[in-house]
Amino acid sequence: MKSISIGVDVEYLLGYLTDELSDMPELRIHAVAPSTTQKSVDLPQDYDPNSNDVHLKRGVRVRMKSREFFFPANWVKDQRLDLVYAQVDEIRKFTHD
Repeated sequence: MKSISIGVDVEYLLGYLTDELSDMPELRIHAVAPSTTQKSVDLPQDYDPNSNDVHLKRGVRVRMKSREFFFPANWVKDQRLDLVYAQVDEIRKFTHD
């Protein structure tokens, strides 16, 4: 198994979200690393792995009930913590509905 370095920005998000949402035990919080796609030699490839960039994003995923929230690592790198705070507020509102 290949080890993955998650980076300081993802570590910050993990720590912040774990602390901020610690009163919600039904949450699952985990780091997301870019995935890679390798072409199989003996199978035809019927999709373009670069057609969407979701699999290239690094960040933190928060799962709760039927919803999933994604916090991209570049929000921290680009100093857009307002987006992080807004999404945390959205999670809190979702839990009270």
